[in-house]
Amino acid sequence: METNFDLLKSLSIEDFAYAVAIDNDGECRGVCVICQRHVDGNCDDNCISGIIEYLKSEVKNG
Repeated sequence: METNFDLLKSLSIEDFAYAVAIDNDGECRGVCVICQRHVDGNCDDNCISGIIEYLKSEVKNG
């Protein structure tokens, strides 16, 4: 049986960022801890891009 985590792992980095940042009602989920813009102290409410930046800088393949 495939879990939601399995589905998330199969997404592109952009689709993953959107899936974790936006809820079913289209509202932002409060993802500051995985947003590079927040980490850098430069929050500009551009959460999706900030998450992508964070994932690209923190997560390594293999």
